[in-house]
Amino acid sequence: MIIDSGCSRTLVHENLVSKNSFTGENITVITANGDRVEVPLAWVTISSEQGIHRELVEVMRNLPVDCLLGRSSYGKSLAKKNLLDHWEQAVDLNIEPTVVYSDKNKSALVVTRRQAALVKAQTRLDKLTDKQNELAIKTLSPKEPAKDELSETIELNNLFSEDNNVITEPDPDKVCVKEPVADIDSSENGCQLETNLLDRSHSQLINDQKKDVTSHNLTILNVPPEDTDGYFYLNGITMHRKFTKYPHDGLPFIDRVVAPEAYRPEILRVGHSIPLAGHMGQEKTYERISRHFSWPHLYAEVKDYCAMCPQCQLVARKSIISRAPLNPVPTVSEPFKKIAIDLIGELPKTKTGYKYVLTLIDYATRYPEAIPLKTTHSRVIAEALISVFSRVGLPNEIVSDQGSNLIGQLMRQLYELLGISHIKTSVYHPEANGLVERFNGTLKHMLKKFVANQIDNWDKYLPYVLFAYRDVPCQSTGFSPFELLYGRSVRGPFSLIKETWVRKESLPKDAISYVLEARRRLSQMQSIVHENTKKSQAKQKKLYDQKSSHRKFQIGDKVLVLLPTPGSKLESKWQGPYTVTNEETWKDVEISSELSGAQTAKVRELLKEFSDIFSNIPSRTNVAVHSIDTGQASPIRSGPYRIPQSLVNAVNKELDQMLEMGIVRPSTSPWASPVVIDPKPDGNIRFCVDYRKLNRVTKMGAYPVVFASRKLQPREMKLSTTEKECLAIVWAVETFRYYLFGRKFILQTDHNPLVWLNQVKNKNRKLLRWSLTLQEYDIELEHKCGEKHVNVYALSRMP
Repeated sequence: MIIDSGCSRTLVHENLVSKNSFTGENITVITANGDRVEVPLAWVTISSEQGIHRELVEVMRNLPVDCLLGRSSYGKSLAKKNLLDHWEQAVDLNIEPTVVYSDKNKSALVVTRRQAALVKAQTRLDKLTDKQNELAIKTLSPKEPAKDELSETIELNNLFSEDNNVITEPDPDKVCVKEPVADIDSSENGCQLETNLLDRSHSQLINDQKKDVTSHNLTILNVPPEDTDGYFYLNGITMHRKFTKYPHDGLPFIDRVVAPEAYRPEILRVGHSIPLAGHMGQEKTYERISRHFSWPHLYAEVKDYCAMCPQCQLVARKSIISRAPLNPVPTVSEPFKKIAIDLIGELPKTKTGYKYVLTLIDYATRYPEAIPLKTTHSRVIAEALISVFSRVGLPNEIVSDQGSNLIGQLMRQLYELLGISHIKTSVYHPEANGLVERFNGTLKHMLKKFVANQIDNWDKYLPYVLFAYRDVPCQSTGFSPFELLYGRSVRGPFSLIKETWVRKESLPKDAISYVLEARRRLSQMQSIVHENTKKSQAKQKKLYDQKSSHRKFQIGDKVLVLLPTPGSKLESKWQGPYTVTNEETWKDVEISSELSGAQTAKVRELLKEFSDIFSNIPSRTNVAVHSIDTGQASPIRSGPYRIPQSLVNAVNKELDQMLEMGIVRPSTSPWASPVVIDPKPDGNIRFCVDYRKLNRVTKMGAYPVVFASRKLQPREMKLSTTEKECLAIVWAVETFRYYLFGRKFILQTDHNPLVWLNQVKNKNRKLLRWSLTLQEYDIELEHKCGEKHVNVYALSRMP
């Protein structure tokens, strides 16, 4: 006798069963090599130290042992009492599991090779008790080799798979066993075989439900119950009708298929682990499964499955730290009246060139959108928003942070043109846009669980994870985003499986009836959603505020303010202290912008010391004189350009002011250059002079130019940051070649990776070619951080 925890039923050799013990019924079992074998059922009596037990077993002719004891009601007791004790002893002694013999009946309890491998992977054990199946031991599977979860093209026949690899025959020397097993549980390791739900026909489902021992005690009616939950037959299939608090597809109840025990592991996997499920949490996974299937202790099994999911454990969130009290936002009842937008990135660049994601979520329906972007320019974001508005209509309000690409001139013009009010959240306070920020976190965690091995293809998974998010009810509304937007449930993986089994025909409806019914549903949903949202917000605030702290400032208190660090957009620090001068609300205070007496005295002393510099009137310097050498060139006297009549008065006024300030004076020189007027954005004018002809005859100084620059070519704009910095170094060195060649010099850069340019292996072709170009120079690259690189920054900002 052998106990195998991977086998769900008990199998007995044909020679040990008498003919009158057979029941006359057959059942299909799945062996370790994937074959489906139809075997008869028989009642047998099993005797051991625990006593005598009568059990319904499968009978096989080619069974290599007398009895293969599985996870049946008798096998679990042996596993609990004998196998667990022996396994823990083997773990403590760090030895291989051995055979345990019983003196009474000489039966052998053998720990299989799969269990031995699990003992070696003791660090990956997750749970020792499975509450639902009452297994002796329940652990995480040993770590399998990394598998690519996404190919270049995702085929439709792989939508129910967690990866695109072909499942090969398991290796008996590693984890799996060769003994035939019945109805093996589906798992995420490659060793256990799965029940393909779509392969099961209507008649097979009926037979499997009849043979399922977990359903024998159910009270099943021939007609559906009218007002209470209960079980009934529908076309021969055992169904469960559950009356819901809110209508579903216009009905006050949901009819669910009672899933046999052998189907449940695969249903759990399809409901949680495939791309269209998105590895969502236990509540949303339960909502997705419970709308189509039912079995005893469903919620507990979903909870255990999600808790033991390896992908979910790898990306678990950290604990919540202390925070300020929650302030709920007003509820919105009209779809896409108010939306929130944000950007995710920079993400790893995909093969198609996408590095960012524009996320959008509706306040009323919680319907999300995620558009991959190659850049975050305002033009690209505006085009993405227009594509969304073309499907759902124009919103009244848009909430976003104060990113430059979301509040720039182009975006302001777009909002003004479309009649959209733009609400900007406070700086350094993402909680004000918490709806989309929370969705961003969910989206990134869902993507992490699928693209671990091919991060350059994350954009291909966006449609799948979006479907998974839209298909499950939101806790705050009670309905899924699909239902609130379309007024009906959409057809998903479980709907496809349920339709294949139940074959329920829907009554045809004309267009007018459908529209009226959809309006009625949406109207009813809106009132329910408003009520649920209020209750959810109150509940969330109560739970959230348990770990929050409330502080109140009084007038006269000294406070610190978190402000950006000057010269760095990526750094911020606390500045102050400042004095609170007024209390606007319980959360808004006004701080003093005036200097203290000592600070005012210091500023006045500084201004007095440099009074000639800090002046409201521009003047000329007397420190240096600039002279222009034109050599033997003849004087150039250009005629004045014609000035528009509308600017004549402004030009004369500007000339009078400069004459009064001493900036210009009347000239009798034979040289003359025309005036050019440049209008400013504020309506004033900029007084310029066209010296191009003078520059042609001016003699340049006989010394090297200390400053050189050029614009990047369009093709060079597409280079990475490191490539652009390296291009600048190569161009600068080649420009000053005659002054640098043959001597050792130091080149300072604020881009630290370039310091290791000559030491990095496996460079790309551009960097390799440029590195070879610099080999003939005796150059030493030195890193100088940005805040100390002010001389170069000043030159780079010169016109």
